[in-house]
Amino acid sequence: MRSSSKEMFPGWRSEVACACVFLLALIPIPSFVYAQPQVDCLREIKADLAQGFFDDVILKCYQALSMDPRNPETYYYLAIAYSKKGDFAQPLRYYQRAIERNPQDPLLLCELGLVWQLKGEDGRALEYYRKALMLDPRCIVAYHALAEIYGKKGDYRRDIIYSRRALALNPSDVDVYYVFRIPYVQKVIYEEAKKNFLKAIELDPGFIKAYWALGEFYSKIAKIYSNEAHYDHAIKCWYRIIQLNPAEPGAYFILGVTFREKGMTAKARAFLQKAIQLKYYDIFGAYANLKDVYSQEGREENFIRYLKKVLKRNPGDTEARYFLAEMYLCGGKTDEANAQAEELRRYARHDLADRLKGLRHATP
Repeated sequence: MRSSSKEMFPGWRSEVACACVFLLALIPIPSFVYAQPQVDCLREIKADLAQGFFDDVILKCYQALSMDPRNPETYYYLAIAYSKKGDFAQPLRYYQRAIERNPQDPLLLCELGLVWQLKGEDGRALEYYRKALMLDPRCIVAYHALAEIYGKKGDYRRDIIYSRRALALNPSDVDVYYVFRIPYVQKVIYEEAKKNFLKAIELDPGFIKAYWALGEFYSKIAKIYSNEAHYDHAIKCWYRIIQLNPAEPGAYFILGVTFREKGMTAKARAFLQKAIQLKYYDIFGAYANLKDVYSQEGREENFIRYLKKVLKRNPGDTEARYFLAEMYLCGGKTDEANAQAEELRRYARHDLADRLKGLRHATP
């Protein structure tokens, strides 16, 4: 379960912290050119980062730096990992090093701006966002961040101007519309967003991307306002996507997560299992959510039986094997967990096997 903003950012306004963390997740990973022998190490770092293994990312980044201290990508991932852990002193240093080695990357400048923003230094943050726009006038993240800062300052005219610039660059990117603002600004931006999505659907009722964007739109508004009606609108969008493309695993996954959050565990379980069956790209996340569903129901043994059935059909499903080992470990069945860890190594999933090793040490 994710930590709340107050838990992650004691001493800061939770609204600002949540908005900045959201912006941090919005920024795409910059592309770098790097040489061997770091390729394998960096591939493992990316995988660990995607799965939330931030301590492992930090350790492997230091190992990569011992091989090549000049690689900007390593500093970039190191800064990201510390940021995700809520440590914003280290990222300033590592982002700065990455920028020194790759000064023409606007996304790195945005990352550094976000760290200053989280530290409450909006003036320093504005400096980096403006530099990013000088390098790339189409940098949506910079416009979005500028809008958030000016909204916090009470300059709502600039808030709306920068939001509209981001919207003009990519009308289908729902992330443009979500920052913690005053109701007036929210209403202006949200209404423009909804109008665009509904117009796209009116012009093409089979336009899956528009339903997807509208579903995300309603889901995020529902989370901000805890509004059940918006959840219902979002669910209708995901169902419509499945009608248009029954083999779209992402829609099943999001429906599963939405129903889990609403406490509707039977539906959540069915949709998450379907997402796994269709090989949703974040298969680890799908299993993790499914595990939470079974835990909500107090039916952990049923989850174990489900995992065994999956492995009987597909012994190479290493994520299922990992979660089976984790369940054994939580149940005190160390030998069974060790056997699954060995199987993970046999399938060359040393990252998951090492993760289990860490869990064994942490389990009393």
